[in-house]
Amino acid sequence: MILVGALQGIPILGSLFALINVLFVFREDHRCIHDLIAGTKVVSAGTFTE
Repeated sequence: MILVGALQGIPILGSLFALINVLFVFREDHRCIHDLIAGTKVVSAGTFTE
């Protein structure tokens, strides 16, 4: 993810991008910006119980 790393290296823009990237996890499909760029899917593994 060279693009994501390069964006995060820019002082103010990088911080803003990192915040927005993390907030994307609250979408219905739980995919962040780096998931959308890479074309990956988020898969639920279920709930861990003992």
